[in-house]
Amino acid sequence: MMIADRSVKSMIAKLLAVLCLCLPAVGAPPAAGEQDAILTLDAKYKEWRSDPEADSTGGRQAGYEAWLARYQKAIADDPDSPAVPLARDRIVRLLYDLNRRHEALALWEASRQEDPIVALHAEYGAQQRAQGVGQWPPGERRAFYEKWLARFEEVVRDNPYSPWVHSAYDARLELYNVLGRYRESLAILEVMLNEAEADWQRRNYLMQIGEVARDAALVENDEGLAKKSIECFQKVRELTNRADTRMYTLVREAGVEALCLKNHARAAELYMQAYGLLPSVEEQEHPDPCGSCNAEDLLSYATVEYAKAGNAERALEVFRQLAEVPEEDLSRTVYLTMILGEARWAGRAGWEVICPYAQKWLDQHADDPHAPTLANNLGYAWMEAGQTRSAIGSFERALEYAAQPDALHPLAVRSLYEQLAKLYTRVGDAARATEMRKRLKELKAPNGR
Repeated sequence: MMIADRSVKSMIAKLLAVLCLCLPAVGAPPAAGEQDAILTLDAKYKEWRSDPEADSTGGRQAGYEAWLARYQKAIADDPDSPAVPLARDRIVRLLYDLNRRHEALALWEASRQEDPIVALHAEYGAQQRAQGVGQWPPGERRAFYEKWLARFEEVVRDNPYSPWVHSAYDARLELYNVLGRYRESLAILEVMLNEAEADWQRRNYLMQIGEVARDAALVENDEGLAKKSIECFQKVRELTNRADTRMYTLVREAGVEALCLKNHARAAELYMQAYGLLPSVEEQEHPDPCGSCNAEDLLSYATVEYAKAGNAERALEVFRQLAEVPEEDLSRTVYLTMILGEARWAGRAGWEVICPYAQKWLDQHADDPHAPTLANNLGYAWMEAGQTRSAIGSFERALEYAAQPDALHPLAVRSLYEQLAKLYTRVGDAARATEMRKRLKELKAPNGR
């Protein structure tokens, strides 16, 4: 049956993608005193493939034909060798090199359907979707992942030369990370990094190592892992000229500096470096949307980190830049809440700039789901600015929101009544202060008693 050219091209593209991702498999060696003939042949093939002089000794085309025949003979001589999947993978590549693409595609598809790793991966995905594992209780969900991790580890041991062995590695990485077994995840990624042959592969694995090391550093409070994460992100930047990738790694590195190392000044500088790359990212063709940040994101993060570093002057300077950025979406409410949460960094002069801006934003976006928390934080900021009446207005507004289910945490509501009682006393409104204290007593304690 003839296949349409477009279909063939699509399948060949998929085939090439798989071939590129299939790094040389590493498995247990044969028993002492034995050497698998296919593995011996494969070692010689890789030497030939990397030899720049091969073209002068009969030409590549004749070489492909010769190696194809050798691999076919090796499989015929030892059909039970555990390295047969590796030989078939080489044959697929050689057929493609010889422009025998229909044969390559047919063999690739047949090998894929027979491969136990592919079958296990499909079964795992189907069970996850059908059983709604994400909704299970934590203990049951963990047991499910532990079971599947054991099955993937077993299939890798039993099929070390499968062209899809890295598909099983990917599944194990996912499961190790879900289970919080970051060290084991890092060990696999280090092996894959060492086997990587191309810069794009090295970038990919360095990025993954950086992110897993960051997560592990947060859980284990390990400074060494945090520094390892930063080193990986820096190496990624050395391997690329893409502005979006460079910006993405700067943001990730800033997060490690802030969350793991508490180096807020350095984090703020990195966010501003990423902000400086925005024009290049916007000019770039097909930027990666997964790693993109906009000016609002980066200036907000930088403001908060400068504030945490105690650099009020620089924080206010960056906030002024943020205020000039057109509001792209309602994430501004979240960022203003974060900035106001650092309620002791700005000084009275700073709050005279920030509080009116936040007040105007709140008035214009009163229905935003984050508005209750913004109103609450704005009240404390007005207090820092010495504006008692404005603080009362914000806290009263937050109390109105608190009447809605789950608008504010119960502890925040108790604090609102306490602050309002003090503020009304300060302005001489004894009746209102008494009412606030009475309503505070009527509240249930957070434990329900």
